[in-house]
Amino acid sequence: MPGVIIIGAGLAGLSLACELVDEGYEVLILEKESHLGGRASNTIDEKTGDAVPIGPHIFLASYNNFRRFLQKIGAEESIFYDRRVFTEFVYDRKRYEYLIADIPGGMLTMYRMMRYPFTKWYDQLSNLRLAAAILFSPDERFEKLDDITALDYLRSQGVTTRCIDMYWRMFVMSFLNIPIERCSAAEFCLLLKFWTKQSDRCVGLGTKGLGDIYTGKAEAYITSRGGKILRNAAVMSVACRDGKVEHLVVQQGGKERKIRADLYVSTLPPPELVKVVPPELESHFGGLRNLQGVPYITVNIWFDRKITDKKFWALVTDGNQRYMNTDFYDQSNLYTGKPTSFITSNIIYSHAYHAMTDDKIVARTVEEIREAFPDMQAKVVHSVVHRLPYVIYAPYPGMRQHKLSQETPIPNLFLAGDWTIREHPQSMEAAVRSGFKCAERILTSRGKDKSLCDDRIL
Repeated sequence: MPGVIIIGAGLAGLSLACELVDEGYEVLILEKESHLGGRASNTIDEKTGDAVPIGPHIFLASYNNFRRFLQKIGAEESIFYDRRVFTEFVYDRKRYEYLIADIPGGMLTMYRMMRYPFTKWYDQLSNLRLAAAILFSPDERFEKLDDITALDYLRSQGVTTRCIDMYWRMFVMSFLNIPIERCSAAEFCLLLKFWTKQSDRCVGLGTKGLGDIYTGKAEAYITSRGGKILRNAAVMSVACRDGKVEHLVVQQGGKERKIRADLYVSTLPPPELVKVVPPELESHFGGLRNLQGVPYITVNIWFDRKITDKKFWALVTDGNQRYMNTDFYDQSNLYTGKPTSFITSNIIYSHAYHAMTDDKIVARTVEEIREAFPDMQAKVVHSVVHRLPYVIYAPYPGMRQHKLSQETPIPNLFLAGDWTIREHPQSMEAAVRSGFKCAERILTSRGKDKSLCDDRIL
């Protein structure tokens, strides 16, 4: 019988498993899909052979726990960190390179604002009151802002409408994945606080498919130390008896069976977790029903020729013009090495586009690529559209009260996943932090205190 069963082989589950096998635990991971990595993974396109990201990502050098996980499994060399340019913004066919600035963290947000070319000087100065609040207020004060929106908070701080539309609107959609009108002010302020604390702001881009960066090496690390991973193994229910988890009901190959262990960890996102826990745990897990998912559409387009040597860019959305796509990546400049462009993009918070056909989504995406490169002559030769119903939970006002920690009232049931982390936005870093924190809780429950999660912000 395995010592620990982990439900889910995403970043949280794999990082947790790596720590537990190092501690001598017998680990079994149950993954419902045929591939590992969860939402941070990729598929292989049958026509081109290229790695297609489930959703293209950037990496931040300040993701210290994520980087430690990659170092542990020998995968960090697969990420290239740009020490000069963060990204390039395009607005009204004007370009602006967002540069990395090696200056003290607390000054950086205002420094960037004062150099931002798409707002006027008085728009930039309107952020002074906001900057002071972010720099000098404790996190506890921001937690009390969870009942109002980021838009209302910015207005209360005197930030101009143009600055909100030209700068903060895109910032919130890119990093918190929902419109500024619907985003919790607490989530927004805590994200800004995180940004001001950073000293290393370099952006990283993958030199291979997102899942290919780490899933194979994580699996090798785990299995070489006695761990096991079952693919296509979906947990249908969690059965409890006498106040503890007794077994899991698992479906694999069309058949159901019971699997038992000493300890159990769920890394499932909230909408999936509430479906498998028994009714007697409703008092603890019921609040998760309030956490709604943010849907994504990822667009992947192959062209017949090279369009650009840029790796990553974004279109600036103002209060009137709303682009469908948030950010773009030319993977031919990142990992395919081919002489023709393969561009991927994210449609974040994609409710408004669910009824659009794939062909219409591709056509509109091509037009938005043309916004950045108006002289392009390239033709589409192939395309793939991915629709993801859940990427993160939507950080609406009032939702932070429903977040849970890694421990539960059931002594042999633990939780991990980016949504369990309060101090960091939902991200790959938060997922790995949750895995490390969960490992700490498990070790503590067995009488061993060991610090695994690095809480510093680098």
